[in-house]
Amino acid sequence: MDPFQNAAFLFVRGDRTIGTTGTNNTTLKTVHPLFNLDQTMNLSSINANEFYLIGNPYASPIDFNLTTLTGLQKRFYSWDPNLGSLGGYVTVDDADGDGTYTISPSSGTSQTQIIQSGQAFFIQKNSVAGNSQILFPVSSKSTGVINNVFKNTATNETINASLFEVKPNSTPAVIDGVTLIRSTTFSDMIDDMDALKRENITEGFGLESNNQILSIERRGLLSSVQDTIQFHFVKTQLKNYRLTLDISNFISSPNVYLIDAYTQTATTLNTSGSTDYDFTVTSATGSWDAKRFYLVYSLSNPVSVKNTKAKDQSITIFPNPVEHHQLQIKTTNMEAGSFQVSVVNMMGEIVYQTVLATTSMNTTHQISLPKSLAAGMYNLRFVKGNSSFEQQFIIK
Repeated sequence: MDPFQNAAFLFVRGDRTIGTTGTNNTTLKTVHPLFNLDQTMNLSSINANEFYLIGNPYASPIDFNLTTLTGLQKRFYSWDPNLGSLGGYVTVDDADGDGTYTISPSSGTSQTQIIQSGQAFFIQKNSVAGNSQILFPVSSKSTGVINNVFKNTATNETINASLFEVKPNSTPAVIDGVTLIRSTTFSDMIDDMDALKRENITEGFGLESNNQILSIERRGLLSSVQDTIQFHFVKTQLKNYRLTLDISNFISSPNVYLIDAYTQTATTLNTSGSTDYDFTVTSATGSWDAKRFYLVYSLSNPVSVKNTKAKDQSITIFPNPVEHHQLQIKTTNMEAGSFQVSVVNMMGEIVYQTVLATTSMNTTHQISLPKSLAAGMYNLRFVKGNSSFEQQFIIK
């Protein structure tokens, strides 16, 4: 196949087993004697401003700036499959010949003046009809390899979820994160492809699946139009947070939503980029529920949301700072039951622990802390079931 006379754009969805729908992995090979001399393409009797599709003749990238053009505009047009959902044309232009190229669109593409091996592109005749020529000298070969001007062959759908602490007048700091990967080669069952989550000293953010907490979960592609992925958020503190969800190679379903079960909201995620979700943890019990957040894959906005929000429920500690090692905990609108209370020092060590029982909706508990606890800052950790949150206090 002559790369000059038979250049073409190929849209490959898979091997020959693929019908009118679907995709799978396949490998394409080109066979042709290597060119080791200068290559010249002659274009005869081309109309003014006409476009012509040609291919890079070498098994190597080339620098378009080192080609010699006769009767042609000093620009080319390439197809970038990473633009939008279907791809789009990129214009690489040096019309004034100063060696500095203008690329349009200026963002969202990796295309430069370097044309990759196997890459086809359009060139344009100038405003005068007649013969034209483009010379590809061997010296135009380049080492500038840019693989993503071709369609990404990755079939793994990936969602990276990062938890940030948000402080006033400062850059959000990463606390924890998880990764969900989907592929036809993975199983929904917990196996050696899944990574268990190690417990942090402070906040922990994981994926809950089959009674396990994971940091990386690999699952199969969706077998139905709807699925739910449960996050596990523990050791929360009374502060502002941000969840950033970054999605790539999304192919599961038309939409995926982040559900905040406390605020009863569903946020549509950007399936080809990042989505930020800011939230605050308060002493209200639904606010720090371990299962506050989950993902829903769905054709439409979820009409029902799991309700873990307990209206006006709260846990407060007083006085703060604590005097004479006497601490009081007030529970408001709490259902009867028990919860664990731990005092944690700034090194993450549990220095005191007890279990409190709530017998009525509003209860005040008196705790006498050990006199051996030195003055300073501590975290009071509340654990009820699988949920937990922390609140800082000071011992005077």
